[in-house]
This record gives sequence, structure tokens and C-alpha cells, in this order.
Amino acid sequence: MAIENLKNQVQNIINLPPLPNITMEIIGMIDNPNINVQTLSKAIAKDQVITSKVLKVANSPFFSYPRIISTIDFAITILGYEAVKEIVLSASYIGHFKNYKNDQFNTESFWLHLTSSSVISREIAKSIKYPLVGEAFIAGLIHDMGIFIMSQFFQKEFNQLLELTSKEDKNLLDIENEIFGATHTEIGSWLLEKWNFPPQLVEAVKYHHTPEKASINPKLTTIIHYTEYLSQNLKIGNFQLEDKIVTNFDNLKIIGIDNEQELIGIYENNKENFDKELDKTKLLL
Repeated sequence: MAIENLKNQVQNIINLPPLPNITMEIIGMIDNPNINVQTLSKAIAKDQVITSKVLKVANSPFFSYPRIISTIDFAITILGYEAVKEIVLSASYIGHFKNYKNDQFNTESFWLHLTSSSVISREIAKSIKYPLVGEAFIAGLIHDMGIFIMSQFFQKEFNQLLELTSKEDKNLLDIENEIFGATHTEIGSWLLEKWNFPPQLVEAVKYHHTPEKASINPKLTTIIHYTEYLSQNLKIGNFQLEDKIVTNFDNLKIIGIDNEQELIGIYENNKENFDKELDKTKLLL
């Protein structure tokens, strides 16, 4: 495919509606320190499905509150702003796309990969004292959007890609370039551009396998790069499509980490809490 033609096709997929308003609202307020209960509650109340997801998590065994939590205001008080914003964002984003299917592609595994990645990104951000933890969470959640687009709207080519990845000892990016003339990173970034996502998030998606190319926010892009590494190396979820992509550890210096073992230690040193957070994400699938 000619790359400009492919970009035009991606940005003009007519049967893919834009993300719900609540998703974009939460993206706008994700790191706003001045957000209050009333503003956040009002945004959530616009969507009954999202409201039910928030209440489901609030009433889950993870929190063991002694009585039923039945209002969003109370859920925000119990869970905290950051947790509620993350729940809303994840549930809204995944719910918007979850009905799209491809019989050749395990979408359940894919969504688990993205929700798990959002948690991994957040924990790396906390560990390196990245100031916008919520931004890292969003980037982890959306980073492989291009794979979803290929799997749903270019199914013939994508099914060919799946066949080749199972037979050939090549990484996903090389095969994507052979078939599409572009990678899932570029395809995802084109759609996010169309939806007017913040430039640093578009960049993180576009260069998450090549963080040395990032110029707007190299740290955010590098966080997502190593999120992918931890996801594959620690076998978090069962998403194997990217397992042959080689990780370059020279880029660790961008986020102030010395070596691979220190990176793995972010998970190993906080494993119990990490696994608990990963289990919570399954409530949103």
C-alpha cells in the first residue's frame, strides 16, 4: 500500500465513530490537580455503562468496604480521583471498541494487553518520578491502537500478517512494513491525530518501538517502550504478537534507569501490589 493512501484510509474510516465525549473529558482532566468531586461525578453520570463500571470496581473485594457503594460521589471518595479517572478512561475506551471482532484475532487477549500496559506504564512513571503519571497511564492504554485498526478495517491484510508471524522468524514490525508499507505504530498515531489527541500522546504511540526518535516528550515514549518489554518479558497477559521485537536497552538512560535488571526490579520489588492492580483491570473487560 502507498503510505499516503493508507494514511487517508485510516483517517477516514467512516464506520469508526469518534471516542465518546466522556473519554476525551477524562483525558483533559487526567492530571488536573484542581479537579473536584462534583466536576468528575457530573462527567461520569452522563454515561450509565461507565457509571456501573465505576460502582462495580468500588464494590469489588479489592476494597472490601463494609457497605454497598451506590453513588459516584461516594465511589470517588472511597477510590480517590486518580483511580476513578483511570477506571472511567479504561472502561470508556475499551467499551467503545469491544464489539468489533475478527475471528482470526484474540481481541480479549489484546484488550488485556492494553489494560495491563496502562498499569505497567503508570508504575514505571511512579518509579522514575515522572510528573504526569496519568498521562503515562493513558499512553499505555492506547499505544497499540494501530493493531486494532489493522485487525478490524484491513482484515484481509491483517490475517495474512497473522499467518506470516506464525510461520516466519521475523518480528511484527518487519512483516507490517512488507504488507502495509507502514507499522501499527504509525497507523495508530494517524488515527489519534485525526481525533486531536495531545501531541505527546500521538508521539508516544508513533515511536514506542523507537523511542530515540521522540522529540516532544522522549521520557513518555520511552516509558511505553519499556512497558512493552516488561509485558512480554514477564508474560503479563497472553499477547504474543510482538514477542519477536528486539528491545534496545541503550534507551534506558532516557528515563534514568541504569540497566535491564533495574527495570525488571520495578515489578519484582512491588510484585504484590502490582499483581493486585493488574487483577483490577480484568473487571473492566
